[in-house]
Order: sequence, then C-alpha cells, then structure tokens
Amino acid sequence: MLTRSKVFYVESEAVKPYKEVIFPLGLTDVAAFHQVLANIAVQLEFHRLPGQETEKAIDYEKCEVETRHNAALQITRKRLMNPQEAISDGTIATIITMICYSVSDISPTCMPS
Repeated sequence: MLTRSKVFYVESEAVKPYKEVIFPLGLTDVAAFHQVLANIAVQLEFHRLPGQETEKAIDYEKCEVETRHNAALQITRKRLMNPQEAISDGTIATIITMICYSVSDISPTCMPS
C-alpha cells in the first residue's frame, strides 16, 4: 500500500519531480489524484530492490496502479466531453501525469472488473 512516508523518503533524483511538483498537483483534483497515485506506485515498483516484497504484494500493487489509472481515465474522458472542463487545470494536470505514466515500464497484471 502506498503511504506518504514512502513517497517522501525514497532516495532518488528520479522521484524528486513527484515530491516537488506532481504530488502537490494531485492534491488539487480528483482525477489527478488517482493518476498521481498510479505514477508513484510505478516509481516505487521501479526502485524496489529484488526480494524486498513478496510476489503477492507486487501483484497487488500492480493491480492498484491499474485501478487508479483507469479511474483517472474515466474521469478525464467525461471531462473532455465538456469544453469548459476539457481545458481546466485539473484536466491538464491529469493529462500531463498520464504522459509520465505512459512511458513507465510497468505492465498490468490484472483487469478491473
């Protein structure tokens, strides 16, 4: 499970943009929040050392990533149907974080029901 402490205590320059820019954006909008959680989970997965977690925990985390990403997608799709919501700060922030997600190296292991 993701916690604020894990996000802020990972020792890596790669996580710095999440701490300083992307995480605060996620606190301003519900879709961005879901996408930020997915992105942070991807980063934690990337920085995990071999043997740190059990196979079951890793599968759960990957499912959580996909669930959060799909929630952000659904909200954003609805917003894009409305011209005013399509250009809102929250929608733009979500799309930017989705771009970061799309270049991540995590593959889904579960499908939402």
